Amino acid sequence: MITVMRTWANALREFKHATTNFLDLLNRAFESAKDELAKTPEKLAVLKENKVVDAGAKGFVHFIEGFGKALKGEDVEIHAEVEKINELHVEHLEDSLHRYCTEALLRGTDLNLDQMKNELQKHGDSLVVAGSERTARVHIHTDHPDEVFAYLASVSRISEQKVDDMKRQFEAANHKKYPIAVVTDSIADLPDQFVDDYQIHQFPISLIINDTTYYDKVTIRSERFYAMMDSLKVYPTSSQPNAKSLENFFSFLTTYYQEIIVLTVSKEMSGTYQAFSEAASKFSDAKIHVINTKQNSGAEGLLVLKTAELIKSGKSYEEVIAEVEKIKEQTKILVSVKTLKYMVRSGRVSKVTGIAGKIMNLKPVISIDSDGKGIIFDKGLSLKSSNKKIYKHVKEIQDTYGIETYAIVHANALDRANEYEELYTSLIGKKPAYVMDISTVVAMSAGIGTVAIAYIRNGDKK
Repeated sequence: MITVMRTWANALREFKHATTNFLDLLNRAFESAKDELAKTPEKLAVLKENKVVDAGAKGFVHFIEGFGKALKGEDVEIHAEVEKINELHVEHLEDSLHRYCTEALLRGTDLNLDQMKNELQKHGDSLVVAGSERTARVHIHTDHPDEVFAYLASVSRISEQKVDDMKRQFEAANHKKYPIAVVTDSIADLPDQFVDDYQIHQFPISLIINDTTYYDKVTIRSERFYAMMDSLKVYPTSSQPNAKSLENFFSFLTTYYQEIIVLTVSKEMSGTYQAFSEAASKFSDAKIHVINTKQNSGAEGLLVLKTAELIKSGKSYEEVIAEVEKIKEQTKILVSVKTLKYMVRSGRVSKVTGIAGKIMNLKPVISIDSDGKGIIFDKGLSLKSSNKKIYKHVKEIQDTYGIETYAIVHANALDRANEYEELYTSLIGKKPAYVMDISTVVAMSAGIGTVAIAYIRNGDKK
């Protein structure tokens, strides 16, 4: 589509000196765009194989045709046309594309477009870099938008960015596994494997770093954030989901799902729950239930996973909601913080508390209470001491109720996470559902070196 648009724009520039008639100029440029549209099957194998043109490009050509006719006072006839791709080649269509449609608006003083093109080519396909030395727009299909934006941030200021998960969109439209959609925010720490297996729709929380807005787990990942967080003069902040973006998100989902269950980070910690609730209320034609998990990170991730498992088992929309509302009261996370300096920088604790904690070598155990508020669950004067306090609590829960499932999450502390995995595998009698690095938003407050265990206990005492 962008190629056809560029051809049309170039034609306008080329023919503007050849005619003084504006309508004639539009017509000539239209013919150039139409010719370019006919060539689109040659640019993508799947289009050629199925003998169709690019749908987006065709829509643009229809738009400029209608615009020209309207200026001439001619009637614009609208015909609904559907080009069906041979079902035998649907999987081929999916496999031929990179996962993320990625766009960025760049601003600078000496942007080198050719250099950008050469560097970005190795990150994907469908690459377009257009603009000037001061402003440029980038479009690319890639599997690693975070790497694309890491490079772009090194050569320019990123003014705007947009990323669409084409794989999840394609699945929703053509190959959805379940009739109920599961939605969550990126604060829910759940491995990509589970997110993909259960076709979970994860909406990224925004982070503002060096005056640039990034999307958690999409355009920035924890690995890159760890490398920069100690050198940032202005510490990053997060923001709740944009209302318009959420409306667009639900508009897409309700096209393919009539029942949607949303699980959010604790509303006591973020405005995310309220933002989702307000956006969902605008779609009365579909059933959308927003659950305040009263949790975050690995505990929220376990609840999302449990929701997906209940849907897979065949439970109804109402049954799943009732079950999850009950299970969330049996869920907890205990976090061993290695240092308080990141909580001080992020504003989670005061500077006075941070200084006192440093003097006393305080290693607090952080958790979430029954209302969903963050609390200091216990205090230790060493990591060994805080680890013992966490172990004591988990053992009491295991002995009293039994633990149905658990997960271990960490902030660039795989060594500590491995120790936790060995310790709790022995105690609980089974391996964790997963071990993973936490989201960038959570890492911003928890800080490097943090490790946590999240669990869902059984409902009844032994």
